[in-house]
Amino acid sequence: MTATKTIATLAITLALGCASWGQQQNPAPATGQSSSKPASSNDGPLQPITIKPIQPDQPLYSDPNDQKDDATPTVPTVDRRPLSGTRSVDVQTPMVSSGGGGWERRGQLTSSFTFSENLTNSPEPAGIDGTYWKGQSTLAGNVRYMRNLGMNGGFAYSGVAYWNTYQQDPQQFQQIEYHQHFHTGRLGFDTSDTFGYSQVSGFGFGGLQGLNGAGFNPLTSNLGAFGLLPSGLNPGLLPNDSILTENAGRITNTSAVQMDYSFTARTSATFNGSYGLFHGLDNALIDSGLYNVGAGVNHMFNAHVSMSAQYSYGSFHFPGYDRDINNHTIGVSAAYRVNGRISIHGTGNVQLSDITDPSFEQKSTFGGGSAGFSYVRNATSVVFDYFRGITSGSGVMPGAGTDTVTLALSRSYHRLGYGITSGYARNRSLDTPLRVETEFAGFNVSHPVGRTFSLYASYSMQHQKNAAFCSIAVCDQGTLTHVFGLGVTFNPKPIQVF
Repeated sequence: MTATKTIATLAITLALGCASWGQQQNPAPATGQSSSKPASSNDGPLQPITIKPIQPDQPLYSDPNDQKDDATPTVPTVDRRPLSGTRSVDVQTPMVSSGGGGWERRGQLTSSFTFSENLTNSPEPAGIDGTYWKGQSTLAGNVRYMRNLGMNGGFAYSGVAYWNTYQQDPQQFQQIEYHQHFHTGRLGFDTSDTFGYSQVSGFGFGGLQGLNGAGFNPLTSNLGAFGLLPSGLNPGLLPNDSILTENAGRITNTSAVQMDYSFTARTSATFNGSYGLFHGLDNALIDSGLYNVGAGVNHMFNAHVSMSAQYSYGSFHFPGYDRDINNHTIGVSAAYRVNGRISIHGTGNVQLSDITDPSFEQKSTFGGGSAGFSYVRNATSVVFDYFRGITSGSGVMPGAGTDTVTLALSRSYHRLGYGITSGYARNRSLDTPLRVETEFAGFNVSHPVGRTFSLYASYSMQHQKNAAFCSIAVCDQGTLTHVFGLGVTFNPKPIQVF
């Protein structure tokens, strides 16, 4: 009995000692303060995880990437861009990102230089049947500057110059992209501008056949690859340039503004306006301009599915032809989006067109729309886009009914990068029998050699049909061209600048 009492006494003493030691290690917080130590999973029963609903005063068009300069980068979860807005709803990718996937607050200057040997198969000059082969050496340089402006905005510039032994003069193109979004309470404001200068049509390879990365998906290509910057604007607002024309300088620019108002966390209204111009230098192409205003209502059914209904009024004018084309467009859109990974979207609309010309007046109804699929995951990307609508005519016709479809795939596997691209465009004059069809396709394989060099092989094809009736002298007159290229690219280390 005595032993039992002794053991019980020792047990009670040990328990009281442990409790006293625990209180000393974790003193109780003072009144009005809370303990900074996180609760352990064993401190009580497990609590169910709840998801907080979006607050009514949160703007529908607030991007989850919005953050303060000193905030930790977060992974985007919900894409809230309105379908009736001025911006494209392909997979959203930041203009500038660090190697680790975070946002760069400073600008990044990148450059690349390529030397290639190309073998081209082209038709003989007019009046001679058959084709001929020619070899040429090409030297090209590409400089890009990209900067994240904060508040879901960015600035990007790309300039390319190239020279080959076949053409006497160097060729070049310049491109600038700008986008900025602001929001306060239920209101959001969006401004965008895209500018371009080139000496050939930007459709397909943009005159860069045989160069590494030319014409391939720019969403995920490395900054050293040659190719055009992706425009974030709705394709219906951009000057169309899908008819192959060469040795004819042109300037394109589109400026757009947008305001959106969130009625609830899921429903918003958008109001937007834009102006786009196509100006041919040396009077070689038909100048045009497009004024556009629109409004729409958007609704999100959940984090991934959304729909919209929209109306827009657009007016094309052609200074050299004294012609106006006025369009009233009514349409609906739907999309499934997983931000940063997948976007599937489609739009159907009806365009009521009124052509006013000194010699005639024509009213017609045109069915249009667009569709797109984009997927970006790790080292793989797929981008498909389709557009149908009334356009400015690519500097060749004073207005056209246009269909374009493009597909690009790219992937990196065991230090080997490859890409496949293809596209087709059909432009039909609104008042003459003229119809021009353009198609292109190509593939590219590259492999790095060390830290700054890479070797590549490429093939590209482009063909334009029915262009013999084109009234513009710089039209590519039905040429079927094949280009095989082998080259080496030097990519210096990016420079961080202001």
